[in-house]
Amino acid sequence: MVVALLTIFTCGLYALYWQYKTTDELKAITGKDLNPGLEVLLSVVTCGIFSIYAHYRNAQLVTKPSTPIGLAEGLDYRQTVLRCTRANTMCVTGWLRRAALSGSSSQVMPSLLR
Repeated sequence: MVVALLTIFTCGLYALYWQYKTTDELKAITGKDLNPGLEVLLSVVTCGIFSIYAHYRNAQLVTKPSTPIGLAEGLDYRQTVLRCTRANTMCVTGWLRRAALSGSSSQVMPSLLR
């Protein structure tokens, strides 16, 4: 919940920081050849599309039995990651649709634009 709020208040910058830190931690724990800086750059260049893959892959690495980070066996966060990504996409799409119908984003979220 904190990550979501900080992401909203920082206009997405905290999500990039969070992606960098979690990928860096997974790199240290798993020994996989991950490049957190490149992943953040790819996420920015692809307007967040690469981050969907990165979050899914990170969730997959966390739930692998060979990953020594202490999660209970049988937990699989990949579906949760996909559901959260879908919900986020639906929210953004709805906001953009309302903005297009109203003619400007200032009528949709006036308090954020003042």
